[in-house]
Amino acid sequence: MTIDLLFNDPRLKDIDKAKLVFIQKLFFESKQKTQKELLPFFLSIAKMAKEMNIQFSEDEVNKIVEVIKESSTPEESERISLMLNKFKASKKGPH
Repeated sequence: MTIDLLFNDPRLKDIDKAKLVFIQKLFFESKQKTQKELLPFFLSIAKMAKEMNIQFSEDEVNKIVEVIKESSTPEESERISLMLNKFKASKKGPH
């Protein structure tokens, strides 16, 4: 993903720039993590987002993921799907 991808795509024009910066940081930092490190990483990211009062609608998440996946390799796309699933699972909490 290039630095400007999130900021220049017209599908994301209505999403707050602070949210896009947050997602960009999340994306680049997550690339450094192993699968074992991803869940704790996402839990800390979720806590940070809450502290910063950053919330994403389902529509925003879907648009952002769509844009990022379009410029990703198949391996990156698979990793994005995995990260998204782990993040969604962490938000649901235990049943």
